[in-house]
Amino acid sequence: QVVKDRPKVVNLQFEFTMFGHVINSFLIVPLLYLLRYLFKVKVITTLHMVFPRSGYNEYLRQLIKIDKSYIEKLLTEILYYYFYITIYFLIKVSNKVIVHGNIFKIYLSDYINSSELEDKVVMIPHGVEPNEPCISTIKDKFNRKKIVLLFYGVISPRKRYDEILRNLDANTSSSVLIIIAGKVPHYYRGYLKYLMNILTTKNIKNLFFIPYHIPYKFLSELYRLATFTVLPYKRVIAASGVLSESLEFCVPAIVTPHPYFYEILGKNYLFYIDNFSIQSINHVYYLLRNNSALLDDIIKHIKSIRQKYSWKNIAKMHLNVFRNLI
Repeated sequence: QVVKDRPKVVNLQFEFTMFGHVINSFLIVPLLYLLRYLFKVKVITTLHMVFPRSGYNEYLRQLIKIDKSYIEKLLTEILYYYFYITIYFLIKVSNKVIVHGNIFKIYLSDYINSSELEDKVVMIPHGVEPNEPCISTIKDKFNRKKIVLLFYGVISPRKRYDEILRNLDANTSSSVLIIIAGKVPHYYRGYLKYLMNILTTKNIKNLFFIPYHIPYKFLSELYRLATFTVLPYKRVIAASGVLSESLEFCVPAIVTPHPYFYEILGKNYLFYIDNFSIQSINHVYYLLRNNSALLDDIIKHIKSIRQKYSWKNIAKMHLNVFRNLI
């Protein structure tokens, strides 16, 4: 397509595992060289996933999950340098790199010097499509008898689902409907098996576990059903599509106190919970249900965030980056 259209600027979207298996991700480097030096095209790479180098080893061990520790250690070291080299060359060869949060720009300071970081890396937040009406949507949900918690997205160890399930029993979930849904990459099948073992040893009522890709039509119904989405992430290495969709459907998100969520939601956002439990979520629910003024403030806050990060505004920011390269 580049040969046919001869564009001046190309925007590449990159995330590890985007091309299938994680090892195939290195294809981005020769592709960048072809675009830059053979076709003479300027390249803007949107880097969707950024690893802080200090957190690599734990993440990679979760990917590998091998019983023999010495093999696991060796493979972890190999993947560590593989990820590092891929991101390093991606930044070096691209004309500009876009990340979706200032925290990810900080992570990239481990890869390149500060002057190159300021020259090449641009922060543009993830966009939101504000379609769903906020006032009627939220107020209707807080008049229901049962709280519906939606845990959605790629099922991954960094989301702490195992900790949450271990803390549940038949009684603690009686007033709550819990939905855990999302696809499971092949490298997290061991984690899926671990979650299934927890579920089979507990008699948890009102819990639906859907470890599959969810078509958008069905997914939109899940968001409309949810009282809260829950994002209990240990670490945040990419902009949260679940958070963007929660804002789109006007569903309050309960999140961990992480710098990325501070950036998007503000430090005064009400729903930061570090130690997740049904009791803590119940407390937040009834606090809002019994305080209409506080609920109105939450609605206004979500509406203002949706407007700030609307795709129309985000598109303008991208257009400025493109224009500056031409």
